Amino acid sequence: MRYPAKTGRCEIRGGCRTPTEWHHVISRNQIEKRELPRSMYTDLGNLKEYCRHHHNMTTASISRLIWLKSES
Repeated sequence: MRYPAKTGRCEIRGGCRTPTEWHHVISRNQIEKRELPRSMYTDLGNLKEYCRHHHNMTTASISRLIWLKSES
């Protein structure tokens, strides 16, 4: 499974930090849980390119941090 090449630009206006990261609109966990096609991992319709600053603001990233803190 190969991810598409990144542009190196955050998709959120004003996002100028690098490097960029892929954000899955439908999470990898949901793809597995709902047995969706594995091609969704790398489908450009399911990927957004965000700088780390904006990626860390997504609900999924915030939820992950909360979960990690509760585990420790």
